[in-house]
Amino acid sequence: MRVDPGRCGPTPLSWQEALDDGRQELEEAQLALLASSLGGVFAWPTIQRGRMVQNLLPVESDREEQSGHGSVALEWHTEDGFHQDRCRYLALLGIRNPDRVPTTIGTVNDVRLAEGHRSVLRERRFLIRPDLEHLRQLARYAPDSEMLRRAHEMYENPEPVALLFGDPEAPSLRIDAPYTTALAGDGEATEALAAIVDELTRAQRDVVVGEGDVLIVDNYRAVHGRRAFEPRFDGTDRWLKRMSVAASPLSKATAGAEARVLAI
Repeated sequence: MRVDPGRCGPTPLSWQEALDDGRQELEEAQLALLASSLGGVFAWPTIQRGRMVQNLLPVESDREEQSGHGSVALEWHTEDGFHQDRCRYLALLGIRNPDRVPTTIGTVNDVRLAEGHRSVLRERRFLIRPDLEHLRQLARYAPDSEMLRRAHEMYENPEPVALLFGDPEAPSLRIDAPYTTALAGDGEATEALAAIVDELTRAQRDVVVGEGDVLIVDNYRAVHGRRAFEPRFDGTDRWLKRMSVAASPLSKATAGAEARVLAI
């Protein structure tokens, strides 16, 4: 895409600063047009105040966090794997990435699993909790909200889910490495989870999203993360824009709206 980093300004020091800066309207409009051609775009009210186009950039206070604002290695995951209405596609646009910090990608197509492990992974024997970013941001801006109560409930009492689903010959996947566990006492599920974690780690590869590059991740077939890097916080750090796209046709949660904020 056509990106002008000079006009966009220096990499902001926080996602809130980025939301208040309108200099990237052209870049965001291009990303929104592309994303909306794939399905219905949406956002979570728990992340960056529900903005449709969000910012991935290092934040000094979040350096050690497992989030788009950390600079430690971001472990691979399907985006919002804990939620039944997670996106089908994740669209990432590079505004600036002079250090060529890689995004990591791994796909379910590349994993080699024993049939016994595949069978277990298709059963509701696993728990995926919300990543803490959903809780931290809302606790800061809406500490008394019903959405925050619901997010805490999902974290404390997640419902069992299967990690593989759909066509047995070409399955889809939902998993979040730091937040996925087997049910307590389920040795078979623990073994199967370790097997798919090992395989996804083995199969992952690096993709650099540079200035003007767009990476579209099939969130039902692939996991993604990011390599560790050393931010400078001087306006030149890696900066990506992000949008979430629902499957098409839209799910019940998004039906009748081309762009909306979903409740947790």
